[in-house]
Amino acid sequence: MPGRRISRIALQVLAWPAQAVARLRPEGLLFLILALGCGFCSIGSNPWSNVPLLMCLVLVSLWLLAMWQGTRSLRGLRLRRSHIERTFANEHLSVVLYVSNTSRWPSAGLVITEQIESDDTAAATDPQAPPRTPAARSPTAFGGAFVTVVPGKGQERVRYTIMPRRRGLYRFGETAIETVFPLGFFHTAAASRNWRCRWSSCAGRGRRARRRTSAGCVNTGRATTRSGSIGAAARG
Repeated sequence: MPGRRISRIALQVLAWPAQAVARLRPEGLLFLILALGCGFCSIGSNPWSNVPLLMCLVLVSLWLLAMWQGTRSLRGLRLRRSHIERTFANEHLSVVLYVSNTSRWPSAGLVITEQIESDDTAAATDPQAPPRTPAARSPTAFGGAFVTVVPGKGQERVRYTIMPRRRGLYRFGETAIETVFPLGFFHTAAASRNWRCRWSSCAGRGRRARRRTSAGCVNTGRATTRSGSIGAAARG
């Protein structure tokens, strides 16, 4: 067991340069070239008053700080989702996201993207039939929001709208969070399917709203439906 752990850490250390280069943005590459140019200009200067070398060290320190902080900016984020349980097809569904930060470091410039997937095949399956491997679902609609900053140990609330085009049962698919914080030198992204909950599109107007909390999300609905789902139906 210790040998496997050491080998895993060694592989992570060896893969770290490739991962850093993959996250590097053109602005970060230009900044690094500028820092190295200052270091090149410091060659042959007086070692007691080498201003270009000082500038090179300061710029490289900022570049490394941006790379290190970018990997930490998304680790402490937690997401909750609030929405109605039933809606009509071709109507905008308002989704509220509660983004909380468990870390002491702030997270800024967050681009959150979510998608919904049709789940009609799962709803039509015979409950007595043996379970089968679910087929890959294609996204049917996308929605997203931008969060300016989430302070350390704080929480922010954002809202976006998404529209199901057809009747049926849907579920939230992958949730992606991206940021270039800080300084915009590196691109950091994280994706998870643990924040999803199911909903459907069906008739339910005129009934009293209901609030329910489930793991990873909060559902608010106008009609009673099964756990974690929402429905949409055509008008008339």
